Amino acid sequence: MRVLVIDDEPSLSTLAVEYLRLCGHEAMACADGESALELLRRDSAFDVIILDQRLPGLSGADTFRAIRSDPNLKKLPVIVLSSGIQPGAIPADLSQAEEHMSKPFHPKDLAAAVARLSRKDAP
Repeated sequence: MRVLVIDDEPSLSTLAVEYLRLCGHEAMACADGESALELLRRDSAFDVIILDQRLPGLSGADTFRAIRSDPNLKKLPVIVLSSGIQPGAIPADLSQAEEHMSKPFHPKDLAAAVARLSRKDAP
């Protein structure tokens, strides 16, 4: 699976990318919503997006809305990462994401979420 991690915290995005690669996925990272959308519009062949709720510039919510409003991207499953949010208190603008995870996360939990989303797409 091709996974795009959108997170401005280098240590977390590196951890996520490296662990997903160890699990056999092709993974890469973008540090902000603008560069992620630019990449996705050039290359929409990703299978899963991991999106931090809090990003500099274009927020995670705005990035999510842009993904969902683009006909070529709207079906990509999104895992939203958030810090400081209580379970069950996901902001309405991000509630339509396929998965939600709290930061900090364990890499195994993130890989398990990616695996769940890949099984949803399997015939």
